[in-house]
Amino acid sequence: MSGAVRLLIIGIDGADYEFITRWLDRGHLPHMSELLSHGQLLKCHSTLPAYSGPAWSTALTGCNPGKHGVYDFLDLTLPERRPWWETPRVCPSLWRRLSDAGLSSGSLNVPMTYPAEAVNGVVVSGVGSPALSEAAFYPRSLREELSEAIPDYDLQPALEPGMYPPAETFIEYDTMRERATQFLLDRQQFDVFMVVFNGLDWAGHGYPCHDNDDEGVCLEVMQSIDEHLGSIVERSDWPKTPVLLVSD
Repeated sequence: MSGAVRLLIIGIDGADYEFITRWLDRGHLPHMSELLSHGQLLKCHSTLPAYSGPAWSTALTGCNPGKHGVYDFLDLTLPERRPWWETPRVCPSLWRRLSDAGLSSGSLNVPMTYPAEAVNGVVVSGVGSPALSEAAFYPRSLREELSEAIPDYDLQPALEPGMYPPAETFIEYDTMRERATQFLLDRQQFDVFMVVFNGLDWAGHGYPCHDNDDEGVCLEVMQSIDEHLGSIVERSDWPKTPVLLVSD
């Protein structure tokens, strides 16, 4: 449904500026390159500490870790190491601000969005969730709807230290995100929609990305994300519709 989103945000977890620019220069990411023909790629600092938990929380709130209170996937307050969601984030999220302004939003697989907030729109929680229980969805009925549409939808593959799966596994999970994105965009219209792909981050933890690595796992996974990026952007009125690419 063309024009269904007024602002499209696509997150690429673990996207390193140096590798992305090199792959762009070598023509490996045509869809991102097309986007950049109408925009700009900026090198930004991450948070301190530079972990996914605090970084994505900062992206969602505009607050630094000292203000939103998330420093890891765990609350490190001694003597108890609790899951972070038992210590509520202090700063309001982008979805809360949009809802308060009367705007609708869709959030799919965005880290640190568990439990799903009651917003004017939909939320499917991402990495940082304990499981895809009903608390990971808003509205709660969305869990059953998504399960029927994409029976294999899940949070992440089993990643055992020293035994990382092949690129195809990460690509499969990123493909789930695109399928879920298309499902949600067919389901309703949104003022703002955001989806995050994790495959590159997972691959980067298990496989080295060398300067001469044109055929490596990281590049293969990123090229699949580039394809998903192109498919999702086609659903908008880009370049009239702004598209924001973000990473942690």
